[in-house]
Amino acid sequence: MASAKFLSLLALAGVVAAADMPIISIKGSKFFYPNGTQFFMKGVAYQQGVGQAGSGATADGSSYLDPLADEARCKNDIPLLASLGTNVIRTYAIDPTKDHSACMKLLQDNNIYIVSDLSEPTTSINRDDPSWDVTLYKRYTSVVDTLSQYPNVIGFFAGNEVANQLNNTASSAFVKAAVRDTKAYIKAKKYRTSLGVGYAANDDQDIVENLADYFNCGDASSAIDFFGYNKPDGAAGRTWTDTAALYSANMSKVFSGGIVYEFFQEDNDYGLYKAAGSSGSKLKDFDPLAKAVAKASPQGVDMNSYSSSAKAASCPAVNGKWGAKDTLPPTPNDNACSCMYNASSCVPAANLKASSYGKIFDYIGANQPSALDAIAANGTTGKYGQYAGCDAKSKLAIALTAYYKALKSDPSACKFDGSAVLQTANTAGDCSKQTPSNGAGTASSGGSSGSSGDKNAGIKTYSVSAVVALAALAAAF
Repeated sequence: MASAKFLSLLALAGVVAAADMPIISIKGSKFFYPNGTQFFMKGVAYQQGVGQAGSGATADGSSYLDPLADEARCKNDIPLLASLGTNVIRTYAIDPTKDHSACMKLLQDNNIYIVSDLSEPTTSINRDDPSWDVTLYKRYTSVVDTLSQYPNVIGFFAGNEVANQLNNTASSAFVKAAVRDTKAYIKAKKYRTSLGVGYAANDDQDIVENLADYFNCGDASSAIDFFGYNKPDGAAGRTWTDTAALYSANMSKVFSGGIVYEFFQEDNDYGLYKAAGSSGSKLKDFDPLAKAVAKASPQGVDMNSYSSSAKAASCPAVNGKWGAKDTLPPTPNDNACSCMYNASSCVPAANLKASSYGKIFDYIGANQPSALDAIAANGTTGKYGQYAGCDAKSKLAIALTAYYKALKSDPSACKFDGSAVLQTANTAGDCSKQTPSNGAGTASSGGSSGSSGDKNAGIKTYSVSAVVALAALAAAF
């Protein structure tokens, strides 16, 4: 089975806006140009790994290389991407503090759009210990702030294979909260309404149908706008016959194209190009892919004559096959967290490293479990403490103070071998008024942004079983 690792995409919602470069919008389950022509992704994942394939290490010690902040690299690579017939790239992590204007201009000059992940390796939702907190919220919204100005940005991925097997599907509640809050942020900031927020799932047949339903159930304010299906397969020596299948008449009725993994050669041997400094060389799969993409001519529909009668899916029940309840974590509130930190009597010592927090949390949880109630978060039960969305330092202060008070404010209860110290608590105001008592509403009652018309037309345009079967077929040729 010689095939690509594809991310096959379904579009779910969006509207049209105007800009110098044609803005891609979403209607029903399809992407469209402003003139009504359907848009199919012919994409390539574009992100070089740190310390792999000649990339070296980052000068600032970062865990990732921002592919859109290296002008020399972009000048070399973007024409090559265009020669592949690429009209979309996917980036997995960008640094919102850096300048992306040169690379974004080069992409626009070559008619290439972008879909970017919101996370980065050290700031993302952890499937084994999930949270949706102030730190993540700031990271995700900063990426939106940085990229929303560019007309060739189609949207963002709020998660990539976060839940990858049955025993960690509870993490999906936290990803869906990220979807809800990112969409609400885009609306509140009055950014382009065509900007979509999606999710990319792994190829696990035990959970993928429930994943698709969960992220598409309920109100449009918390539902994804597009769904990606990562389908890994053989690496080196690909013949790209699956490319023809993906853009065939049958599959183009469902899928809006795909994104090949990946441009840069890494240790996994999926690369199309071996980088060396700011240049490099094509690998054997490069030209065959270019030929396969050139032959692909998917037949789309006209937006004006297209209508979608799809409805949102029903949220899957929590049972032996699914572990995420439809009640979502609260929207992180930095003011509430700062309020609680200042109101805490026992706080982390100034020199305490974040890597040491876990041991203290574990000790408190083992000896005074109720001290963690205000910061607890459980995606399976849908129970969330009022301050579950706080940053780790604020959470620790809240837990330390609760533990200290449970031991009748004994000074020895705020020592932890010098890891905690007493402070004069600021009791002015009621911090609890700034955050909900449990979660931010169910997926069906949604968050802060409403919807109308076909904006919540979802995956159920086609049965999910058909989507899964076709996705598997795309990588099996």
